[in-house]
Amino acid sequence: MRAVVKNSAERGFQYVTDYPDPKPADGQVVVQIAAASLCGTDREVYEWTPSAQAFNLDVPVATGHEGAGTIVEVGPGVTGLQVGDRVALESHLTCGQCFPCRTGDAHTCEKTGIIGMHIDGVFAEYMAAPQDICVKLPDHASLETGALLEAAGVAVHAIQRSGYAVAGRAVLVSGAGPVGLVVAYLARLMGAAHVLVVEPNPYRRAQAEKLGALAMPPGDEVIERCRQLTGRRGGFDVAFECSGAQAALPSLFEALRREATLPPSATPAAPPRSTSPPTSTRRASPCAASSAAGSGKPGNRRCCCWTPAASTWNG
Repeated sequence: MRAVVKNSAERGFQYVTDYPDPKPADGQVVVQIAAASLCGTDREVYEWTPSAQAFNLDVPVATGHEGAGTIVEVGPGVTGLQVGDRVALESHLTCGQCFPCRTGDAHTCEKTGIIGMHIDGVFAEYMAAPQDICVKLPDHASLETGALLEAAGVAVHAIQRSGYAVAGRAVLVSGAGPVGLVVAYLARLMGAAHVLVVEPNPYRRAQAEKLGALAMPPGDEVIERCRQLTGRRGGFDVAFECSGAQAALPSLFEALRREATLPPSATPAAPPRSTSPPTSTRRASPCAASSAAGSGKPGNRRCCCWTPAASTWNG
């Protein structure tokens, strides 16, 4: 079958036409992939950045972790799924036995694996998927929509980890990719007083504006606008960093009021470091948001959180 493969621990992917067709093992189904979406992590894996290397990929592997398709074969021991079911795929593989898994926090499983990194993923015609990561789609949901649910899950989890700090609040979103747009959309639905999206790409800014958000390119004007909109509050209440761009962080802190919340929800190319706190004395609550199913990654990687007292970033 055709597939986009990471063959070795170095920069690049390979497009192949003779990758082995998958066979379902016990508890697995074979899914014919109909739609797959690109994640910023896919770029990191292609470039083989420090962030990608921290995932400890099992190469060679068919890449891609956001997708949906139709079940075409069911393996032994599978229950609740049948040929013809349309499913979206959860991207995380968990053990079900460690303390986090057994106490409702499987998103921080000590042995987390990722499809497209530790088993063959969705940048292929077919994938053998564990039944536990298959989510049936309702009839009205397209397979293209299903391929975007993983990114939507990142946004939902970021809002959850912020303590749902959006209703009636001033919400700043850095990055208008799929995650940032869902955050902006949900913040509007939940009654945010202001939603401002910072995005350098004009097309993506236009998408944010269609959702009812105020959209601006990066720059000092963002900080000024945030302070204008919030008056004596001194800045926005919560910011969601959805771009993975380290350069975005200083202005986010400056745009926030004291004791605001900033849950990062994107993976940077390398662990962020800072030798000094933000230029003002504003403090952001250290709220570490996780990706899609959570912050647990192989190699004990975690998303980043600001530690005001230490004036450093912790990866």
